[in-house]
Amino acid sequence: MSSEQDQALAQSLLSGEAWRTFCDELKAAGDLIISDQVPQSPLQRAEGFRYLTRVMRMGLEMVLEHGNPEAPQLWFQDETVKSGGDNPDNLYYWGRIRGSYSYRLKGVLAQPEYLTINIYAGGLNQPGGRRIVADLDVADLQLDSEGRFNLVLAQYPPGDECAGQWVPITEDAGTVLVRETVADRSAARSEFQIERLERDQPPAPLDPLAMAKALRSVAGLVRYSSKYFGEMARQWSHTPNTFFASDADASASSFGNLNYQYPSAYFEVGADEALLIRFQPPPCVFWSLVLYNYWMESLDYRYRPIHLNKVTAQLDAEGFVNIVIAHRDPQLTGYQWLDVEGHTEGILTLRFVGAEPQPLPHIEKVPWSSLRHMQ
Repeated sequence: MSSEQDQALAQSLLSGEAWRTFCDELKAAGDLIISDQVPQSPLQRAEGFRYLTRVMRMGLEMVLEHGNPEAPQLWFQDETVKSGGDNPDNLYYWGRIRGSYSYRLKGVLAQPEYLTINIYAGGLNQPGGRRIVADLDVADLQLDSEGRFNLVLAQYPPGDECAGQWVPITEDAGTVLVRETVADRSAARSEFQIERLERDQPPAPLDPLAMAKALRSVAGLVRYSSKYFGEMARQWSHTPNTFFASDADASASSFGNLNYQYPSAYFEVGADEALLIRFQPPPCVFWSLVLYNYWMESLDYRYRPIHLNKVTAQLDAEGFVNIVIAHRDPQLTGYQWLDVEGHTEGILTLRFVGAEPQPLPHIEKVPWSSLRHMQ
């Protein structure tokens, strides 16, 4: 961006125009929630507007409050901020960086089920889109006897051999995402920190240009996320209760991980119906199955059984997991119930971590009355 454009953008903040534009963008995003393109039940509409507030909050935290690459901080995504198919088994830590700088990312692991560190570069509105330029899991980390690691994120190798384990990044690198997979979110968590190596003084105070850019970026995130995930759900809804294989390129562009498979389906289940799924989990590092609403937000796992994983699933004598998805618990022998939380439609996603490509499970929709014959 030229200096003239920067000056104009900064002036738009001082005049109030940037704020008005930000508000107009949010209003435009809200028009999608009430359009005939998305489900219009009272529950779906309420969740749609809540989704916009959550994505806006996520953007403000990541871009404005924790988004200075000169003085980076890792932001923890809590249970009330959901976007892009969040996984209840993952703890997410986000950091904003700039490829022309060098950083130290260090941590102490608390025996997670799995851990990945991804560096993303580019952007959705840039040539080549967003892509993964560094992909590490726990096996790639040089850990000491206490589970500590020390990474240097930089374009070039650090001069000091003791500086840490070098992770090459590109000039357009912009985001660090640490995923810690846990079987119990209440257990002890790993600790992570990031710092810029060249930093020798406090970051500059907020200025009009930085604030204007932050507002523009957050508005763009809200607009893009609602459109992107709404279109994805709408496309899947044409063939309900059928799993689709994941798309690696689409996954990377939306902050996915290359070592994951994400088979997904658009589910439809009435109040007097149930969905039955039976599959054999493959040999893998970890797997899970999660229920989402239309906007790819996990249902409220704090209070309801809306997902299963490698640890919580109960396998039958043949090594299969049997799942019933319904509005109430049928107490069906040999099946584990997942609660749709009042939703008659939404998204269902499997995750296989470190597995060979898998056949897609079959989803069977049955009348609720037929379940009593399965006891």
